[in-house]
Amino acid sequence: MKWILATALLCATAAQALPVRIEIGEAVFLPQAEVDIRRNLRTLSTPPFTVVMQPPDIADFAAFTHGRVGQDMRVFVCDTVVFAPKLLTVIENGQIFIHTAMANGRLEAFTTQGCP
Repeated sequence: MKWILATALLCATAAQALPVRIEIGEAVFLPQAEVDIRRNLRTLSTPPFTVVMQPPDIADFAAFTHGRVGQDMRVFVCDTVVFAPKLLTVIENGQIFIHTAMANGRLEAFTTQGCP
């Protein structure tokens, strides 16, 4: 039990709920529940941010990404594109890992200061 708790504490810091919208091609996904943006502790293998959806959005987002693999995805936070990767696989767990090389610097500001 102590090991699980310690691992959880090392993986992510406090989450902040921010307005999120995801587009793939012309299709738009608007989560029903709050979406948390977790700022992860920095390691070589850990992405700096994780977008975490809540039920029922997890299953709905999996269905949304199904059939759209290979297309460009745009993740908007505070009505600003913060991440725009190519969708490589169906996202079944409701989590989007945002790597520094692909993210713009605004996400860091939004997680610390909120939306403008």
